[in-house]
Amino acid sequence: IYLTGIQLEVGSKATSFEHRSFGDELAKCARYFQTSFEQGTAPAHGVTKNIYLFVRPYTGGSVAAVGNDFQVEMRSTPTIITYCGGESGSTNGHVSYYTSSWSSGAMSPHSSRTTKRLTLDGNLSSSAVLIQYNYTADAEL
Repeated sequence: IYLTGIQLEVGSKATSFEHRSFGDELAKCARYFQTSFEQGTAPAHGVTKNIYLFVRPYTGGSVAAVGNDFQVEMRSTPTIITYCGGESGSTNGHVSYYTSSWSSGAMSPHSSRTTKRLTLDGNLSSSAVLIQYNYTADAEL
């Protein structure tokens, strides 16, 4: 038996059927889980679509923090997993950065991260000019 388009009601009075657009439903789900990957792409290392950020020295001689806004505000502070672009062997907590060639460096979620913004802290060389990464943010119940 295949069922679709069913709406259960409490009580004896029926209300009109609720129709939500795909975009509305996706935004509601994104409060619990988000990914920077294209829809339908499983999170993995070495993907070709990444978040690219131009950087400049933040403190002293190093790049100390980078970040981006979440697609929608998360329901609580999420657990973050980062993925390096182009670095298939890299582990969580790393980003790829470019000086004169691509390398991998450690950056971890900021200790005071919020439900609105992902910020990564690290100590990369100030000669880094471009950083790329992907992430998943999980704030499920």
